[in-house]
Amino acid sequence: MTIYFIQAGELGPVKIGHGTNPRRRLHNLQIGSAEPLRLLGIREGDEEEERHLHQRFAHLHIRGEWFTFSPEMLDGLSVVHFRRKTLNCKTHDPMKNIATRIIERFGGTRALARAIDKPASTVQSWKDSGRIPAQHQGTVLAAARLAAIGLAPEDFFEASEPQPPEAA
Repeated sequence: MTIYFIQAGELGPVKIGHGTNPRRRLHNLQIGSAEPLRLLGIREGDEEEERHLHQRFAHLHIRGEWFTFSPEMLDGLSVVHFRRKTLNCKTHDPMKNIATRIIERFGGTRALARAIDKPASTVQSWKDSGRIPAQHQGTVLAAARLAAIGLAPEDFFEASEPQPPEAA
């Protein structure tokens, strides 16, 4: 089983649920939502883990499985490999690696290092390798939100051709 975090809008509420196909669940929820939804991420877990997360974030509870967003929700999430339909051309340069594009959104290596309280050498190693390790992606996403930098989980991966939603 998988625990999923689906968010309404850029900074809207987050649904914490569980299932076997978060992508299909996102598609089904989107049908009934006036707000664009996005999959923030996933983590391994069952119904018991989902209940634990609901208790952990009880102070943010809105109704049902929906909670006010908090950056702490991103801790421990695996960023989902999205199939992006569009790419923001302002931030995409095929000659630059993913990590470089993200680091530049923060204003450079030192600026991102300060934002996430890591040594500049750590961020530079991400730039050199071309990727930001999964265990740090939630921290970078949270820092982006706090700094009002447009960054989404799918930005950590190369775009691919649009895929139709999986059958329900």
